[in-house]
Amino acid sequence: MNRFKITFTPLFFLLRGINLQAQALAPEVHLSSGDRVVTYGDSITAQRLYTRFLEDTVVSRSGLHIEFHNAGVSGDTVAGGSAGTRAERVRRDVLPLRPTLVIIMLGMNDGLYRIDHPEDIDAYRTGLSSLLDQLHTSLPATTIMIIKPSPYDEVTRKPKIPGYNRRLQQLGAVAETLARDRHMPVCDLNTPMVGALKKAQAFDPTFAASLLPDHIHPSEAGHWILALALARCLGVGPLVSNTVLNAADLRVVESRRATISLLRRVDTSIFWTSLEEGLPLPLELQSPVTELLLRIAPLAESEQEMLSIRSLPEG
Repeated sequence: MNRFKITFTPLFFLLRGINLQAQALAPEVHLSSGDRVVTYGDSITAQRLYTRFLEDTVVSRSGLHIEFHNAGVSGDTVAGGSAGTRAERVRRDVLPLRPTLVIIMLGMNDGLYRIDHPEDIDAYRTGLSSLLDQLHTSLPATTIMIIKPSPYDEVTRKPKIPGYNRRLQQLGAVAETLARDRHMPVCDLNTPMVGALKKAQAFDPTFAASLLPDHIHPSEAGHWILALALARCLGVGPLVSNTVLNAADLRVVESRRATISLLRRVDTSIFWTSLEEGLPLPLELQSPVTELLLRIAPLAESEQEMLSIRSLPEG
């Protein structure tokens, strides 16, 4: 498999109190300008939320020219679904886009919403292996990342299918094994979402239940948790910019990911122009969703746009 050029600093999305562990558990993947990314999955992908938030995060943070394409279909499995068989889906929804990276998240429907049929695990293993074979044969130079299935909520209220998230974790273990055997990157989104559910449950059970309102499909806030965790697996760094100025002698002490110009003093004020290489996440700061996310997933620590001014006069 091709390896992507490293262009980002390592990511440390620090969700306070949450055991994130959303890490690439096999070979790392890093994005470069000109990449074409296809997200392939079921209705969670078809919601077009975590995929859009991922694109927002990558583009705003890096400035790279990357195409993102959503190939999620409601009800899909590793064998296909209402939109066609696995082979039809790949030929129609993936190959024409000539992706350099395909991200696969399937499994929620593959468990068939039951826990007492071990043959479901075997069918998932066989189907996912066939999907990987078809993609690799058709796109030998393309990197394929497998996502372990996102969770079924058994934390915030009594589940309708007790034990189903355990079944999804078993499917995730199958996905991880296949990825390791094929030297493909794999990303765990089940663990960080469960951690967020537990964190939210401790301070606001109503909000906690809203993260996966039907136990399966994330809300907008839930999709942000998935997107930030997936961005970590793609190596997206937290640094927007870091500027340190000295007010006494109008000097730029440090400037990372920003170009400082026209630094000047006017009366008792100093002015400058900053051209930054990235932007903060496109979040509405007054939104109740953002306020709640800041409590369970401190976004302020997942992005760093820092300014320090030294040697300021007293007062």
